[in-house]
Amino acid sequence: MPGIDGDRIVYIGDLIGGNYHADIFLYEIDSDGNLPIPDDGQCRSILTGSLEVKSSPSHAKIYINGKDTGKIAKWTFDDMAPGDYDVFVTLDGYATPETEHVTVMSEQTAKLHFHLKKGGTPVPEFPSAFLPATMLIGFLGAVLLIQRTREN
Repeated sequence: MPGIDGDRIVYIGDLIGGNYHADIFLYEIDSDGNLPIPDDGQCRSILTGSLEVKSSPSHAKIYINGKDTGKIAKWTFDDMAPGDYDVFVTLDGYATPETEHVTVMSEQTAKLHFHLKKGGTPVPEFPSAFLPATMLIGFLGAVLLIQRTREN
């Protein structure tokens, strides 16, 4: 069942329930309304690229476009859509390097290597939620001590 979506032809077959693998082919329609066929007569799909991220030392957490990927360096992200990405890494005890801008291209692997330097903000040994609670308890203790002193 062919159809047109903007300037692109879309084909949707008659599908029944189940799992499918889909290949998407995009071709621009020329000014005469014809669908150009490649010189070799073969259909081509939009291809993905890869992004390889390394760090020295290794095992730094990888962030892409500000989001934690859940992966650590050295890692290769396959099947990435071609486009621009902002990447940075973090590792406890090391300064966070500047964000790197990288372009992923079809059928190519973009590579980033982050060289980390010692001296990042140390991770506290206790969760920061304990500090306000400790201060509150100390303040209440001081208030009670002052109140008892005034009563005597």
